[in-house]
Amino acid sequence: MVMWRVAQRPGGSRTTRPWGFDSSRRRADSDLLEETRPGVVPVDDRPVQAPESPDRQTTPSPKPRRSRRRRISLAVLVVFLLLAAYPAWNALSIWNDWRNVERETFDSASFEQLPQVQIPTAEEEEGLPEGVTLPAPVAAAPTGPTTYENFLIIGLDESQLRADVIIMVMLPSDDSPPVMVSLPRDLYIPNRCTGGLTRINANFNGCGDINGATALSGAVKDFTGHQIHHFAIFTFDGFAAIIDQLGGFEVCLDRPLRERPKFELPAGCTQADGATTLGWVRSRKTEEFVDGRWRRIRTSSDFSRNARQQDLILTVFEGVADFSSPRELTALVGSLADAFTLDDQLGIRAAVDLAWNNRDLDPGTIVRPKIPVVDHVTSRGAQVLIPTKTFQEVLDEALEAP
Repeated sequence: MVMWRVAQRPGGSRTTRPWGFDSSRRRADSDLLEETRPGVVPVDDRPVQAPESPDRQTTPSPKPRRSRRRRISLAVLVVFLLLAAYPAWNALSIWNDWRNVERETFDSASFEQLPQVQIPTAEEEEGLPEGVTLPAPVAAAPTGPTTYENFLIIGLDESQLRADVIIMVMLPSDDSPPVMVSLPRDLYIPNRCTGGLTRINANFNGCGDINGATALSGAVKDFTGHQIHHFAIFTFDGFAAIIDQLGGFEVCLDRPLRERPKFELPAGCTQADGATTLGWVRSRKTEEFVDGRWRRIRTSSDFSRNARQQDLILTVFEGVADFSSPRELTALVGSLADAFTLDDQLGIRAAVDLAWNNRDLDPGTIVRPKIPVVDHVTSRGAQVLIPTKTFQEVLDEALEAP
């Protein structure tokens, strides 16, 4: 809004120029108007300034110091805001990657409410090897100075209905060595969901509202006495994607091996892709090329499969641990979000702290005990494996070994 000033003069008042009025601008507007009239030659009535004397020198006015200080202050403020915003942006990126990982409910309390399994006697379970007893549920692990945070790694078969790979990783609370142990999928142990003994991998079927991962974690706890705190589930394609993301897996062989149509590997060292690697570590009908022909490896067993699977898991651990910041780790997790499923009890902060604190873990220090078993055919004709020692006995012997 334009404010007008009124001048009081004798004989009345009249409106004068508004505040901020520029006479030179009015004159310029007038000249422009005159130029637009046809036949009118504009006359410049502005005063002509005398040319400046060559001896006269003009001194430029110095720029205000305040403007320079203002620019410096602004730059410092921008840098400060960037430094303050980076952690928040980094945390937002980590959270965004983390939330893309699929989650599975882990309700161990509901599993514990299921009744314990009554173990059949030797007379009820015919054909047991001499001196072998069926494993009874273990209430809890012996108390001692070392406690463990336990993770269950579950690798599904191609049907995604059964657990083909079951590995428990135990991270100690003190300077004791970490433990990695494979549980053979045919291990014959109590199954609370069925009320009897089954292969351990059958627990992944779950029961009622209790999902497979929770039931399998509970069955492992019943067998070992050690509570499972978290689990990770990998599908066949998901594990292959992880291997590909990490650049493959080096397989070194003395002679060519194959199992058609899953894989075929030459002698020597090969950087195998994910599908080939997974076919090799899961192979049960492996053939080797000897004396010009292929022949079945009769010594191939769950123990050799478990050893290959553990080697692969350790290689994945080493690859994932090769990061210089939590952001790099979560970026890798984000790129593999479709490859695995985690339990809903593992928070983002705990996961990042866990990975960061164990990034320098030497795989050579990990104790890898084997569960001794014997073959058995159940009364229903199922071929299973019966453990000949308790898990705690196996663990104590492995930790005491030089």
